[in-house]
Amino acid sequence: MSLTHEATTPYWSASAAFPAFPKLTHDTAADVVVVGAGITGLTTAYLLAKAGKRVVILERNRCVSAETGHTSAHLSMVTDAPLGELVKAFGRDHAQAVWDAGLAAIDQIDQIVRHHQIDAGFAWVDGYLHAPPTADSSS
Repeated sequence: MSLTHEATTPYWSASAAFPAFPKLTHDTAADVVVVGAGITGLTTAYLLAKAGKRVVILERNRCVSAETGHTSAHLSMVTDAPLGELVKAFGRDHAQAVWDAGLAAIDQIDQIVRHHQIDAGFAWVDGYLHAPPTADSSS
C-alpha cells in the first residue's frame, strides 16, 4: 500500500488557517536569514528581531508544514542519541549541557507564549520512554 499525501497530512493541519506569504521576488537586506518556518526557525527569527536584527525567513512551503506540522508542534528535549551514549561520547558535563539547552529552549517558547498571551494550548506534560522488546522476548 502506498501512502498518499492525504494519508500523511495531519488532520489539524488540513483544517487550520495559515497565513499565505508571497514568494521573494526582489533583493532585500537582512542581518540574518533563517531557513525554515517551523517552531525552531520562527522562535529564532523572533528572538533575533527582538534583539534588533533585520530578519528574513525563507520557507519552501508554508509555516509549520514540515517537521513541526507533522508533530502537532510537540516539543521535546530528547535527543536522537540516548543520554548514556552522549555521556560516553562527550562526557557528563557536555551531555548535561545538551539536555539543559533543550529544556531551556522549551522554556523560552513557554515564556514567549505567556508574554504574548498566545492561545496555543501550550502545556508541560510528562513524557515516557518505553524500552523496545528484546530480540529474545517471547511476548
